[in-house]
Amino acid sequence: MTGLQLYGRRVPASPGGFPVRRGLRAWCRAGLALLVLGSRTALAAAGGPAAGLPALAPENDLSAQVERLTEHVHGMEGKLKESAAARRTADQARMEAERRLAENLQETARLNAQIGLLREAKAALEERLAHAEEDNSRAAERLVVAEEQMRRASGVGEAEPRRGDGPDLPSEPGQLPPGATLVIP
Repeated sequence: MTGLQLYGRRVPASPGGFPVRRGLRAWCRAGLALLVLGSRTALAAAGGPAAGLPALAPENDLSAQVERLTEHVHGMEGKLKESAAARRTADQARMEAERRLAENLQETARLNAQIGLLREAKAALEERLAHAEEDNSRAAERLVVAEEQMRRASGVGEAEPRRGDGPDLPSEPGQLPPGATLVIP
């Protein structure tokens, strides 16, 4: 069912088709009206005082009953006010919890972004370390090769016997230059 527009807000319709108006005074008025209407209807249907109810004097008992009903309605107003205050307190607590949750979600998102950046930086550092280790191993291999070449170069000269301190001698003994002496070990 559709409701009416009251004060710019849509008011839902009750099952009977009447618009439901929320508010403490409306509930009190509706309760009082139902009590008075119910007592009048019961008295009219019975043709007199209702069964189980004391007979009412026209003026005094009716005013006393209205007074009791008014006190009852005021008591209900107090209960409704307490209920509304409790509901407001619960709503405030809920909104505070939602605010803290939103803050925590933002902090979590910020920390996750930082973790992502740190992971990227770690991967870049690991890659740089791997390249540096490769360069280091290549340099070590080159050093070993260079040391081996130097050892061979210095070892080759010592392994060959020296032929003499003078000029190079020809490999054939018959052709010695004049003044040269052939030494055979």
